[in-house]
Amino acid sequence: GNTDKQLEPREVEAGRFRGGRVVQAAAGRGHTAAVTAEGRTERRGEAEETRRADAERGSRVKFLLDTPEKIWGLLEECAYDYSTTRLSASMQILTSMTRDKKSAAATFARFPLVRQQANVLGSFRAHVSKRAREGLERSNLRAADVASALKAITAVENLDSKRALTMLLQTRQAWVRACLRDIASSSVNPDALIKRLAALMKDVKHVLSLAFDVFAGA
Repeated sequence: GNTDKQLEPREVEAGRFRGGRVVQAAAGRGHTAAVTAEGRTERRGEAEETRRADAERGSRVKFLLDTPEKIWGLLEECAYDYSTTRLSASMQILTSMTRDKKSAAATFARFPLVRQQANVLGSFRAHVSKRAREGLERSNLRAADVASALKAITAVENLDSKRALTMLLQTRQAWVRACLRDIASSSVNPDALIKRLAALMKDVKHVLSLAFDVFAGA
């Protein structure tokens, strides 16, 4: 067998249909179809190629349409880096489907929701960045949390390691100042004040240790 186009009908080897015994067959201008004794339907030719291309295109569209919900779910789970990966994959798919004016027009005509989705996906960079930055403001941070948030921020904001470290320290500095203002405005006894200040200092030391762990190899 080969992939050459045939101008006249010709015999098709049984092996082309995975060895099954053919009980029914049909042929069109650009395809051949057969039903085997086992009940399988086998197709060969341009029609099958078109079907596969349509199936692949449909899968890509579904991936795009599912992306906003997937990203919101990942952000709720604080999986910031995975949300960025999903967004990046979606943008690559969208670019491949709208690589030129002709492709874009055909895609939007066949899948009108893709046009709307293009605008939605464009806004998610800001959402991911905002939620990741908020994640860095939480107390009891873990190294994995810091790494995930920074990976997302560096990707969507195009930061290098130095700027990412500066951003982390500035974010935590603002958090410390907010905590100090809260302590100053509270009416607490000396023992409680000492405990809160000690907890704050412990958190500062912890964040510095995390920064070293995350950036030591950068």
